[in-house]
Amino acid sequence: MRHRKLRLTLFFALQILAVATMGFLPRANRHRFCGADGCAQSSVASVVIAILVILGELWAVAATLHVDGPIRKSLLGLGILSLIVAVYISMVSMSMHDSNDVAQVIALWHLVAGLLLFGTGAIASLSRLLVPSTPPAQPNLDR
Repeated sequence: MRHRKLRLTLFFALQILAVATMGFLPRANRHRFCGADGCAQSSVASVVIAILVILGELWAVAATLHVDGPIRKSLLGLGILSLIVAVYISMVSMSMHDSNDVAQVIALWHLVAGLLLFGTGAIASLSRLLVPSTPPAQPNLDR
């Protein structure tokens, strides 16, 4: 597998980001909702779903990084998709009348992960364009 250390470094950085995000989720879920019926604690289901979403996305990135071959287009695609999801989650959470802090944390996760994936894919693509590949050595047949 080519560039194994770089792929492991990228996945390790995403894992650190995911663990940090999961650490902020319970704190973001502590606010109370007050309505006509009184005040109630927010549900833990949103935290569990958010953690499952993060783990699913880590699985998709791990599957992409495990492919033996060039992955720069896949990283660009995952990065763009993550950035689009971050904007979508932000817009939906702002349109709600309640402030959903869990949605904001998940949007931030998608933003940072998307920038990391897109940046890595862009750097890999630019290095591929700027550094000419050397053709394989041809055997000397003039003897």
